[in-house]
Amino acid sequence: MKRTMQTMKMGLTGLVVATGLLTAGPALGASPADSVSTRLLKNDPGYTHLQMEFPTQLEMQDVVIEGESFVKIGDIKGELHSSREAGCPDLPAAVHRLRIPNKGMMHLEIANADYYELQGVRIAPSKGPISRELLPEKVPYTFGDEYQKDEFWPRDIVQLGEPWIMRDQRGQDLTVSPYQYNPVTKTLRVYTAIELVAYAQGDDDRNTLPADARSNNRLGWQDTYEATFLNWQPWELPCFAPLEPEMLVITPKKWADLVQPLVDHHNDNGIWTVSAELEVIGDSTDQIRNFIASRYRNWDISYVLLVGDFEDIPTDLVNYADSTGGTDPTYGFITGNDHQPEVLVGRFSAKTDADVRTQVERTIRYEREFGMFAGWRNNALGVASNDNNVAIADDNEFDWEHLNEIRDDLLAAGYNNVAQVYEPNDDPADVKAAIEAGLGVINYTGHGESDKWWSTKFDVDDVDALENSNQLPWIISVACVNGQFHLDGDDCFAEHWLRATDSAGEPTGAVATLMSTVNQYWAPPMEAQDVIGDRTADRSIRRFGNLCAAGTASMVSAYGDAGDDMIETWTIFGDPALNLTARPLQIIPILWPEWHLNLDAIEALEPRLVQFTNESPEPRFVELEWNEDWMHVEPSMMVIQPGKTMEVAIYADVTSSSFTPGEYNAAIIARDLNEGTADQGRMVRMDVTDAVCIGDLDGDGSVDIGDLLEILSQWGTCTGGCSADTNDDGRVDVTDLLTVIAKWGSC
Repeated sequence: MKRTMQTMKMGLTGLVVATGLLTAGPALGASPADSVSTRLLKNDPGYTHLQMEFPTQLEMQDVVIEGESFVKIGDIKGELHSSREAGCPDLPAAVHRLRIPNKGMMHLEIANADYYELQGVRIAPSKGPISRELLPEKVPYTFGDEYQKDEFWPRDIVQLGEPWIMRDQRGQDLTVSPYQYNPVTKTLRVYTAIELVAYAQGDDDRNTLPADARSNNRLGWQDTYEATFLNWQPWELPCFAPLEPEMLVITPKKWADLVQPLVDHHNDNGIWTVSAELEVIGDSTDQIRNFIASRYRNWDISYVLLVGDFEDIPTDLVNYADSTGGTDPTYGFITGNDHQPEVLVGRFSAKTDADVRTQVERTIRYEREFGMFAGWRNNALGVASNDNNVAIADDNEFDWEHLNEIRDDLLAAGYNNVAQVYEPNDDPADVKAAIEAGLGVINYTGHGESDKWWSTKFDVDDVDALENSNQLPWIISVACVNGQFHLDGDDCFAEHWLRATDSAGEPTGAVATLMSTVNQYWAPPMEAQDVIGDRTADRSIRRFGNLCAAGTASMVSAYGDAGDDMIETWTIFGDPALNLTARPLQIIPILWPEWHLNLDAIEALEPRLVQFTNESPEPRFVELEWNEDWMHVEPSMMVIQPGKTMEVAIYADVTSSSFTPGEYNAAIIARDLNEGTADQGRMVRMDVTDAVCIGDLDGDGSVDIGDLLEILSQWGTCTGGCSADTNDDGRVDVTDLLTVIAKWGSC
C-alpha cells in the first residue's frame, strides 16, 4: 500500500507531514487518533462557522469477498457512521444537525481542508441496512456503479440534506465526509481537518416555517433541541408559557372516567391536559391524524396519549424489513414532509378496565411517590446478544460492547450498579433477580420476538411473574417486533410490561417502554440508544418522550431512509410526558383567581392572593413566572421553609392596557429551582364584557320608566341574578333606584 500526501487549501493554510504507512502527521491542533474534535468558531442566526479535526491514524478491518481481500474503515463511537447505501464504498462520515432560519436557503463553503492519500487500498462496499432477523454474514456484498467510475466517492466532502421541521424549529443535516475513495485508482483520501461555513442566502421553499414564527419555549422541547442541534442557542427571546393544553388524551368513551385521574394529575403539575373521546373524533386513522394535527396547530400540544389496543384506536400499518407493524409515532409528524416529530405519541394499550387502571396508576405513582433519588432508580440493567454483527453495527460494536459503553457512562454519572446479562451467560433468572432488586433503567440490544427477548429468552410469562411493585423501570429495547401490538390473539411483550400486576393488584413490570412493531435494523437503533444513554447519564432531559425523541432524531440524521423506517415504528408504550426526574410534589398552589372587567367602568382591580405551601422536609426556592403583560406577581421569588406557607399577590393591570370583549387567560408557572422537581402551573382568567349602559335594565337603549318599573317589580332580596341589582350586592333597593335616576335618559 503506497502512501502519498497532499493539502487542499480553500482559505486557511495547513500542513500535513508524513510519519508512517497508516499515520499522518496532524495539522495544527489535529484530533487524537481515536476521536473527532468539533468546534463552533462562530454561531449566529443563519451563519455557522465550524471546524472538525479527525483521527490521524486509521483503524482498518480485513474483509474477504469471494476470496479477495478488502478493508473496512472503522467507525468512531458517536462521531462517524458507516455508509447507508448498499453497494457504495463503506466510508464513515459525521452527521450534524444544524438549526437554520425559518425560510433561508443554506449554502456551504469550505474554508480549509487538509488531507493525505493512500494508494493501493481496496475499500469494501456497504451492505446497507440489515434486519436483526438476518445474520449479517449471510447477507452478500454487492458492488454498485460507483466502483466502475474513475472519480472520488463521495464527490463532495460536505453536503446538506433536505431541510426538516421539528415543532417550531427548522433544521438541516450536515454530512462531513473525512474519507473519499476512487475505486478505479484504488486511492483513499483521508482528511485530518475540515473547516467550513454554513450560511443562509436567499429563500428556500422546502419545509419552511413562517418568517415571524417564534419559539414557544416549552421546557421539555428546549431540552430536546439542545440535544439535537449542534448550533443550538436561543436566537430570540421566546414567550414563556403557552396557555393552551399541552397534552391530548384520546380515549374511547368507555374509559374516559378511568383516565381522568391522569388528566387531573397532569393539570395539577403544569401540563395542561384535555381528553377527547374517540366516538367524537372518529375511529379512522385519517380522522385521528387530522384531529391531532388540528389540536397541534390550534393548541400547540406537545404530547398525545392513545388509550386502547389496535382494535380500539387503530394505527396505519407498514411493512419494513419483511415484517408488518403499527406506526403510532407518525401521528406526531405534522409539519413538513420529514421524519422529525412535532408531537410525541404514546399508547396505553388496553383491552380491559384493569389494563387502563393499572397504567394510569403506575404513571401517577411514579411521578408522585418515587423521586429520582430513590436508591433503586440509580440501578440499571443491560441485556445483550453476542452475535458477530460488528462489521455492520453502529460504531462497529458487538451488542454487548455497545451496552458496556452505556454502562460506563451511567456508572460515571453516579449510578450505583449497572448489571450485565450477556450471551452466552444469559439466564432469565438473572434478569428477574435484577428487576426485583430494583431498577430505574433497562437497556436491551439483541434479537426479539413479539413475546420475548431472544437473548435470555425472558418472555411474557416471566414479565407477568415479576414481583417488583413500586420499583418500575423504563425500558429501551433494540430488538425485532417486541411491540407488535396489532396482531390478533396474544398480547405482545411491550403490552405485558405495562399491564402486569401482582396478586394484590399492585403495578409491576415497567412504567414505560420503547419497543418496535417491526423487525429492526442492526445499526440505526443502536445510534438512538447511545444518545438516550448519554442523556440518561447527564439527566438533561426530563420526560420520557423527549428523551426518546433526542435519540431517534440522531438516528434519522445518521441513517437516512433506514432511520426513517425505525422512527415510524419504534413505539412508546406508556405516557410520553412521563417525568423521569420528578420528586414527590412539594409546592402546592391554591386559590387561583379570576377577575371580571366591564369596559364601561374600567378601574383598578383588587389583587388576588395565592398561597404556596411547602410540604417537603427541605427549604424550597421558588420562582414565579407569567406570560402576559397585563398581570404581574409580587413577590416573584421566595424561599419557603419546611411546613410553611407563603402568600403572594397577583395583580391585573387593566388601566394601562387595551382590551376588547372576551376571555383573557394567562399562565403562572411555579418553578421549584431545587434540582429535579417538576414545575407546576395554573391558569389565571379575566372576563372582559362589552361597555354597557348601567341603568338600562330592559335593554331598550335608554333609561326610562320601563327601567323604573323593573326596579319596583324586583324590590327586595335578589335570589336569582336579578337584572335590577345594578351593584351586585344581592338586593334591589334604594341604591339601585338612585342609579337608574342618575342615568335617566338616552344611553
